[in-house]
Amino acid sequence: AIPSVLLGGLAGTTFGVIAGYFGGWLDTILSGVLNAFLALPSLVVSLALLAIIGPGRTGLFAALSMAGWTSFARLARSLAASERDQVYVQAALAMGASAGRILLRHALPNMLNSIVVVAALHLGGALLAVATLSFLGLGDQPPNANWGTMLSASQPFFRSHPLLMLFPGMAIALTILATHSLADGLQDALDRRMS
Repeated sequence: AIPSVLLGGLAGTTFGVIAGYFGGWLDTILSGVLNAFLALPSLVVSLALLAIIGPGRTGLFAALSMAGWTSFARLARSLAASERDQVYVQAALAMGASAGRILLRHALPNMLNSIVVVAALHLGGALLAVATLSFLGLGDQPPNANWGTMLSASQPFFRSHPLLMLFPGMAIALTILATHSLADGLQDALDRRMS
């Protein structure tokens, strides 16, 4: 889940920043691609990509990365478009700074707080998607351990040994709750630092 959020976040942020800052036909193309991806739920996109790539850890990583980049791209696009109109960007342009320098040295550090919080929120969703796809048999294959695979394997024994399903389910729920608490704490800490 962590590498897929990092890769999806990096790709989505890169595309979003470029499209939002430069605008024009590039922004129009990215908006069309984003709308096409956002029309389908990310789990359906992941299932379709896993049908093409095949089950396993590599396929799961690729599918989650490709399904999760859209939220980062949309956020980065809107943040970059608003940063483009700021006074300090206009001043840097007047002093002869290149667009790449403005993006990397000025705009991106101002956008990083929001992107980090969204990444922490997406980590919980990615963990749930990994567990769901592994439960369906499309994630890690035995002998690799995975909470979704553990839930799937213990399902036939639910009536006789319900604790076999309880502990992996609780681990999934507590981990997702922890990632959302992390995102909330990051947002509070970054807001305090900015103010």
